Amino acid sequence: MFNSHVHSQFSSDCSASGEEMCRAAAAKGMCGIAFTDHCALDSYITENSYRNALAAAKAAKELAKKYSDSLAVTAGIEMGEAVRKPGYAERIIKAADFDIVLMSVHNVFINNSSAHLARLDFSAMTDSEIKKITTAYFRDLKDSVIHTDFDVCAHLTLPLRYITGVYGRKLDIENFSAETEAVLKLLINRGKALEINTSDLCRAFHDFMPCESVVRRYRELGGELVTIGTDAHVPENIDSGFEDGVKLLKKCGFEAYYRYESRKPVKVLFG
Repeated sequence: MFNSHVHSQFSSDCSASGEEMCRAAAAKGMCGIAFTDHCALDSYITENSYRNALAAAKAAKELAKKYSDSLAVTAGIEMGEAVRKPGYAERIIKAADFDIVLMSVHNVFINNSSAHLARLDFSAMTDSEIKKITTAYFRDLKDSVIHTDFDVCAHLTLPLRYITGVYGRKLDIENFSAETEAVLKLLINRGKALEINTSDLCRAFHDFMPCESVVRRYRELGGELVTIGTDAHVPENIDSGFEDGVKLLKKCGFEAYYRYESRKPVKVLFG
């Protein structure tokens, strides 16, 4: 099990240390983890974000040396909304020797302002408003795939975590099949990977991001590069849903998943 999406104290929404995450992964018998702490360029553009990214990478490399006999530890980053500040994102990526760069969208630009999906009250919205926000998410995601430097597209279909999982509003992702397929084709054409994010299997949403139909379509289109990430923010979730992710990939016709070293995909065959 190589978990390609793990957070630590360098993410604002995580208090667990990298040491705690490594101990948990080793105890679970995982072969490795990638630290991919948040760098949300839509939320803050300061020298602190630059220094934080470098500090996170340095800490991951120190842990890699410490756990070299029992756990492969790699240094990464989850770059959010990089399309808003591509020059700044490029500066950060070049400054650290990252093994993996995740691309994600948590904030959507709508009504001339930025809105964080986790802070929106979808219960008070009309179906039309929810559709508008979801459409904006896919627009921003597509722009990110086209214009930013990254290796893996993280938690595709993230809005469902909040719209359906938190607020119980129904949203059929099939109504956005054209948008999802456009993103999948771009990922394949650019040689970028699709993440199978398992973090919501233990939450109210209780599904993968993206869901099985999207993963299956990615495979039908010729997609091969996939990673598995639990998006762990606490040690006890270090392997949460990982084996379910493997089962999903096998079900959809994949023969392996990938990890990244020096920003190059490395195949991991199913055991």
